[in-house]
Amino acid sequence: MMRNNDEEKPKGAKAIALKAQKKIFSNAAGGNLIKFVIDDELSMLFDHLVNLNVEYLKLQKVPNFQYLGRKVVKNMIKLGVKIGFMRHHNQLNKMELNALSTFRSKFHSLMKALVSFYEVEFTYNREYLIDAINMCHKNLINAIQRNSTDRSLERLEAVIDFYTNEHFLDTVCGNARPAELLPHIRLIVDEIGLRLERKLL
Repeated sequence: MMRNNDEEKPKGAKAIALKAQKKIFSNAAGGNLIKFVIDDELSMLFDHLVNLNVEYLKLQKVPNFQYLGRKVVKNMIKLGVKIGFMRHHNQLNKMELNALSTFRSKFHSLMKALVSFYEVEFTYNREYLIDAINMCHKNLINAIQRNSTDRSLERLEAVIDFYTNEHFLDTVCGNARPAELLPHIRLIVDEIGLRLERKLL
């Protein structure tokens, strides 16, 4: 019995990660080094994030909202793959590794804050989130700038610009979240909470 091709091929975030890895690793390593840097649950989190972005942009009546919503997450995944490549090939020096470690610590605190803002009413703090995201941005730049192309750095800037948009933060994290966004927000918070419990973020 023939298997359905759709069942054999990864979809969504995982498909993006595989494509990015093939492109990056093909120039420097054999096929045996190509493997997923995102697990099934992280892939699901990225897919939920795509849905949130798309629905938010749709509510704002932004042209090409589906393409733009996916593009943000696609940029995130490509950056993650690139950083994984840098670490795999020991391209980061001591200072860059320290910056990457600081980024991970700051990102962990940011994720905990996002969960808290969702679970505890009237705790949302836009200024805190923007400062936290910018701090993550600063440390990530310090970690990867030397080994990154201008295109990779542009992807990072596009991600930061999207998620530090004040209207986006107020709409998604504030106390008057649109009903259309709530299912996506709930799924994202659940996934983040699970990964925090397992010390994967």
